Amino acid sequence: FPEESIRILREIGAWMRKNGESIYGTTPCADSPYQLRWGGLTGRGATVYLHLLDPADTPDRIKICNIETKAKRAWLLATGEELPIAQSYELARDEHRFIVHYPQDKLDELDTVIAAEFEEAPVFHSLYMNFEDETDPAAEAAPAAADGKLYGRSIPHPNADRRRYELCGAAV
Repeated sequence: FPEESIRILREIGAWMRKNGESIYGTTPCADSPYQLRWGGLTGRGATVYLHLLDPADTPDRIKICNIETKAKRAWLLATGEELPIAQSYELARDEHRFIVHYPQDKLDELDTVIAAEFEEAPVFHSLYMNFEDETDPAAEAAPAAADGKLYGRSIPHPNADRRRYELCGAAV
């Protein structure tokens, strides 16, 4: 085997020994309605694994919206270090928020994995947009939420030039 291949396989093996729990027996958390610029989510039961692949978008905390399920705790998977968490609900946006703070000096070059345990398997609420008043006869022509197009952190409003709806999943 080429030396470079052996080095890469050793790096992956070392990472898997510390973080394999976030891969083996998990599934992607495809129910999240948002594109997460910092990485992705896997899960098993009541535990969600946050894979921080691009920490440049998140200075020291990650925010995920629309997980209503109550969080119990979060920790760095590789070390077991407990991390501070917060949950909130913003009535004006009908938005549940889960925030986990992490130490910048403990980031893994390949993938920093944060495990978050919830009281039960978390439920991600679907993205909902009401573009038009449903009593308006012209509302039939308005696009449904499923017809919206995601552009990074925002969705263009079909009836306005500059109005955009901010999405979560980026730095707070």
